[in-house]
Amino acid sequence: MAELAGFDPLLALFERDPGAWLENLHRQAVNRGGFAGDLDSYLAQFDPRPDWAGLRDEITFALQGRGRLAAWSFEEEFPRGAVAEMGFFRLLDIPDPLMAQCRPTLRARPVADPHPDAGPAAPPPVLLMGGANALVPEGWGHVLRRDHARQVAGQTLSGAAGTTATALYRLLAQGDDWPGAPVIWEQGINEYTHLTGGQDLDSLIHHVEWLLQLCARQGRPFVALLTRTRMQAGMARDDSYVTRLRALFADYGVTVLDDGALIRVLERGPPGDLDAWYARNAVHDTTTPLPRRLAEAALVALETAPVPRPPRDRAAHFDALDLYLRAPASRPDSFALAGMDCAFAPFGETLPIETPGRALAAILVTSGSGPVIRLSAGKTLLGCYVTQVPHGPGHPPQQLRQLVLGQGGGGVEIPGGVVQIDTDTRHDTPPDKLIIQTMYHQGDPPSDPRPAGLVALLCEEPRKGAAR
Repeated sequence: MAELAGFDPLLALFERDPGAWLENLHRQAVNRGGFAGDLDSYLAQFDPRPDWAGLRDEITFALQGRGRLAAWSFEEEFPRGAVAEMGFFRLLDIPDPLMAQCRPTLRARPVADPHPDAGPAAPPPVLLMGGANALVPEGWGHVLRRDHARQVAGQTLSGAAGTTATALYRLLAQGDDWPGAPVIWEQGINEYTHLTGGQDLDSLIHHVEWLLQLCARQGRPFVALLTRTRMQAGMARDDSYVTRLRALFADYGVTVLDDGALIRVLERGPPGDLDAWYARNAVHDTTTPLPRRLAEAALVALETAPVPRPPRDRAAHFDALDLYLRAPASRPDSFALAGMDCAFAPFGETLPIETPGRALAAILVTSGSGPVIRLSAGKTLLGCYVTQVPHGPGHPPQQLRQLVLGQGGGGVEIPGGVVQIDTDTRHDTPPDKLIIQTMYHQGDPPSDPRPAGLVALLCEEPRKGAAR
């Protein structure tokens, strides 16, 4: 370090999360043809052992007291987006008046001039987290992906009858494939259906707020398509779910597009016949201009859509937390979902999953053969859940579903940090103790049973290194 003599250097170090970094390293090696095999075989062959603490010690030793070292978590620092909130820029002691003149947020990725010999640039990805109207043929999601493919590459992270809980699973499982890609969210109709089916309003809002938090951390612009069922559209005023959503989106400063407002624009005033805009209660009529206009409005909104900005009190609450997928040690079965393969552990033998926090939801692959399962932690019974779904003509033989755990918005605490999932093979759970959530039912199983099992638990845990 003789070159630094006479200076008081400050070395800035950004550290990747070891697990995420190794997964990305493996993915890049496979994509570039340097390795063929899964992550486990990659780790077994190369045995990489990232040790950022050891690296910091080596750098500190090399400095020999001449200078300082500052280190930040890459995953926590860059997704902040707001320049003034990033530790690196705060360390520069930039005067507030000068900071106020800076561009307020970082771009998701550097913008480079195209090479003169390069062909047309690939359209940027957009993550679509929608309900039935995003998935139905000629719905807004279908129109966006088909008619605007030269503008954006729509990546569907939706699921039939899913809610934001399943969208969180997809984002955590696949989001690294599209860093910084904006999100178009349209889960309102699905979630209102779950609300009327018994899901707690606080849990629905808590899941949406976690999505906003992740988008803020990952630098993802966010557009909310606020859609309603036909029944909601006919109400004299907003219901409790829409009211809470509006307040949440306003707090985070995100762009909101309202299907009710768009219908009024297309009608040139209050709609004379709301039924004309709906094919059924939860699906827009795709023969009307509404789906196309929703897709177009969403694309226009993306041009200026901001990254969510958590209000100070909510930032203080969530900064101490992280959201993880916690899966069984072995998941030998697989379910092919559009855009990804979902590995899962079949129900049967006891499935232990470690988590030091709270479980918000369980992500399942289930079928008409789904059993009753018991969740417990030590001697504490956390709940007995029916996992069977309707089967027969018109129903997929296997489906991805969520179970919402606990009461209220905070999920269920796991005493001892280990949750166990067992199957009720003796069928001795009293009927009044069974929890049957929206989209599940109890009935005779099909003649051709399909396996059901756990994909992962969606867990809220204390953030490592967070101040308490």
